[in-house]
Amino acid sequence: TDITSETLNTAEENLTVEISGQISGDNNITLPAGLDTKTTTFKFEDVAADAKITIGNGTDAAYDGKIIIAIPAQATLPEVVANVPDGEVYIKQGTVTKLIASSKSNTTIIGEDVTVQELEVVKGNVKVLCGGTLNNIIRSTGNMDGYTFLVYEEGANIPLVTDENIVVISVEDYDKLPKIGEISYRTVQEAVDAAQESIITLKESVIYNE
Repeated sequence: TDITSETLNTAEENLTVEISGQISGDNNITLPAGLDTKTTTFKFEDVAADAKITIGNGTDAAYDGKIIIAIPAQATLPEVVANVPDGEVYIKQGTVTKLIASSKSNTTIIGEDVTVQELEVVKGNVKVLCGGTLNNIIRSTGNMDGYTFLVYEEGANIPLVTDENIVVISVEDYDKLPKIGEISYRTVQEAVDAAQESIITLKESVIYNE
């Protein structure tokens, strides 16, 4: 099933789309090109035991706002695929068995009183808010990030992580990390190396174009 709505083409800053009734099987939401909302909330009235929700950019879309997914507090959604590599993903309510997320360097956010059984990170970092629960985290085989930050607030429930490419860090310590734009680095040296590499790449591109 494709969930479509003319309201997705609104120019309002904040948009809430309510999907009434029970959804089941595969459900796809394509964010249209030119969607300028800063926050788009999808509220699902009810979800069946076999429901899967896929939210992603269209061919020409480059959504850079926040996607909020809310299901009933007592409901369990088997799978969510959130493909917004230029935006932010926020699971606000309910339980998700498997979340596959691609977001910008900012974060995929697991909200208060939300449980995610397994999170597969395709791109971006992760934040678990106070009262939120993440039981398992893995990096997708196609993840091109050097490492993934798992950022947690005090009172969050996070798993034991053994993958050396997943850096577990408190919000307070994460905010102190060196940054270039929105991208955080584990050390100042890594930030310097990344900046130098970007300069070299730019110079090579200029020379090539000449």
